Amino acid sequence: MNIIMHQLIDYWELLRPRHWVKNLLIFAPLVFGGNILDFQSLLLGGRLFLSFSLLASSIYIINDLADRDFDKLHPKKRNRPIASERFSMRESIFISIILLVTALTLSLSFPLKTLIVLGIYLVANLLYSFWLKYIVIVDIFLVASLYLLRIFAGGELWNISISHWLILCTFFLALFLISAKRRSEFCSLGGEQATTRKVMQFYNKDFLDHILTITTTASLVTYSLYVISVDKPYLLYSLFLVSFGLFRYLYLIYRYNIGQSPELILFTDIWLIIAVIAWSFYTAFIFYLF
Repeated sequence: MNIIMHQLIDYWELLRPRHWVKNLLIFAPLVFGGNILDFQSLLLGGRLFLSFSLLASSIYIINDLADRDFDKLHPKKRNRPIASERFSMRESIFISIILLVTALTLSLSFPLKTLIVLGIYLVANLLYSFWLKYIVIVDIFLVASLYLLRIFAGGELWNISISHWLILCTFFLALFLISAKRRSEFCSLGGEQATTRKVMQFYNKDFLDHILTITTTASLVTYSLYVISVDKPYLLYSLFLVSFGLFRYLYLIYRYNIGQSPELILFTDIWLIIAVIAWSFYTAFIFYLF
C-alpha cells in the first residue's frame, strides 16, 4: 500500500496538476459573455480544459527533461521526479507522448481555430523549453502570452469575441505574476550568481521591482477600462477587490519572498482566498443576477 501511495505521489509531482488551475482561463470568454450557465457549453469547455491540462503536463515533463541537470543543483527542484531520477528518461518520454496523444485525441472535434491555438501553445512551449527561456525579458513575455492563448482558445471554441481591455488586463496580470516569480527566484538563488537558471544572471532585483510596479499599474488601469467599457455599471466596484488582491500579493512577495509558486499562494493565503471568492461571487451576481 505504501509503495502504491509513493508511486501516486511521484506521478502527481511529475504531472503537476496543481498548475492546471491556470487552464480555467479558457472559461473567461464564457463567463464574461454571460453564457457560463449553458450546460452544453460547459461540457465542451470541460473537454478543452482537459486537453489543455494533459498537454501542459506533457510539456512540463519535456521541460523537466531539458532542465534535469540544472534542477539537480536547485535546493527544491532537485527533489522533482526526473531530477531525482525516480523516473528514467525513457519512462518520462513515454508518459509525455501518451499525454500528448490523449490531449490531441480529445481535441480532434474542436473548431479549426481552436486547434491552431492549441498548436501554437505546444510550439511556443517547446521553443521556451529548449531556447527562449534563456533570453532575458523574452522569457517572461512568452510565458505571459501562454495565458492569453488559453483565453483565445476558449473564445474560438464558443465563437465569442473577447474585449480588448480584458485581453490587455490578462496579459499585464500574467506579466505581473511571472515577474514576481522571477524576483522570488532571483532572491532565493543568489541573484546574478545563480547557476540553476541561467537567465537569472541577466536580471537584477531593482529591474524586477520596476517591472512589478509597471505591471501592477497596467493591470489596474486595463481592468478599470474593461469594467467601464461593459454595460454593467456596478461591475466598476469589483475594482476594489482586484486592487486589494494585487496589493496583498505584492505584500507577500516583498515581505516573505514567496512568489515562486503563484498557484500555491492563491490557495494558501486566507486574505487572497477571500478576495478571489468575493470577486467571483460579486462578478457572477452582476453578470447573471443583477
